[in-house]
Amino acid sequence: MKRLFLLAVVVFMSAAVFSSCDKDDKDYAAKISGTYLGTNDYKTETSAKVVITRSDDEYVTVQYDIATEDENAKDLAPVGFKVRVKKNGDNYTLSGSSNLESIDGVVSGSTLKMKVYYGEEETSIVNFVGTKQ
Repeated sequence: MKRLFLLAVVVFMSAAVFSSCDKDDKDYAAKISGTYLGTNDYKTETSAKVVITRSDDEYVTVQYDIATEDENAKDLAPVGFKVRVKKNGDNYTLSGSSNLESIDGVVSGSTLKMKVYYGEEETSIVNFVGTKQ
């Protein structure tokens, strides 16, 4: 009886350790969430901004700066859908689409490279490269 109890305790503790590690490893969205500053097609001299916010373990919302160098806009344009985050080696890829927009990006270390496309011809409306603040 004592052996059975010890075996049950060992199995329970092992399951608890593995499940807690597994949860942390798969929360990709939390690892890339934050504010990124850099350049895009409209801002090459001043900082363009992208804000990534965690929705759940594998999805984020993305807001991006489309103001020009001359504009002093504080509002960011949102991507109109949740963006999926996948781990690819040491990097995290961003992808998603709707009827009007699609997004393609990668976070490597603290650097985000992202493009947002519009329409069926996939015209690039945002070409962003920046680092996490």
